Amino acid sequence: MSLGMQDKYKEKNSRFQLERQVAEDERTAQDMADHAMDVEPPKNGFDAFMRRYGWGILVALVVLAILGKVFWGIYQNAQTPKMLNIAGEIFVCDKKTGDIGDVTLEGEVKSATDRDLYPAEDEQTNVAEWVGQPYAVIDDTVYVYDGKDWYACHAGQQDVGGFLGEFFTPNRFHRYDRFLEETAADPQELESLAAIHHYHERVMPYLTENALFKMEMGRQLQRFDMYCKDTFQGVHYPVQIEVTQASLQENAYNFTVTMEDMARTVQKTFTGSYIEDEEGKIESFTVVFPD
Repeated sequence: MSLGMQDKYKEKNSRFQLERQVAEDERTAQDMADHAMDVEPPKNGFDAFMRRYGWGILVALVVLAILGKVFWGIYQNAQTPKMLNIAGEIFVCDKKTGDIGDVTLEGEVKSATDRDLYPAEDEQTNVAEWVGQPYAVIDDTVYVYDGKDWYACHAGQQDVGGFLGEFFTPNRFHRYDRFLEETAADPQELESLAAIHHYHERVMPYLTENALFKMEMGRQLQRFDMYCKDTFQGVHYPVQIEVTQASLQENAYNFTVTMEDMARTVQKTFTGSYIEDEEGKIESFTVVFPD
């Protein structure tokens, strides 16, 4: 092909490509115009802003909500737990629960301290909204009402359960206070059967009938509560109970009880006997109080 013909071909090809590009640009412009006609124009500046940045804002809000929930959980865990003091025992209320049914209410929350403090007084809490609300006791769990929901509370500072925990916790759940009230209500019958039954109600599941009868007749529980009240001039509760062999005599033990309240820790050793039957129930229990 001659030089002149090559130049004419390049010129013609360049013109063809240019015309094609212009046609494509026109079609693209027309498509965009048609699309713009299909979309409703923004009603105002805010509508235009949301159309342009709406999804970004939504994602940002979701991320902030997730982070807020995480940090709120961390903050809640760092706070002093919700607590309730009942007769000197501290109960930690760490979860909501469903309806507890028809149960006997033991009392109501009388006062509140600062949220970050431990409640030091009887029937005191560190949750202001609980003041005036009732609480109930089922087995070893305390339930307190906040006006809408029940909270389940467990013993927060002692790890002593079973019979020894019940017996060696002075005035547990106000048992001694209520016993005095019930017997004082009928001066002519100081040792009413109903008052005695109520007083020993929480230790009954651990004892045989014979052991329960001996405990009631010997006033062992009453004598223990009286001893603690006269000795300590305040309510203490056990944080540890150590049982050791007292002598070569079988079933003779020392019960070393470490008690404390908000101010001090004391340790007392009670001697006595402790015999269980084949079913694990206590068939004999005696205790001697130190001087």
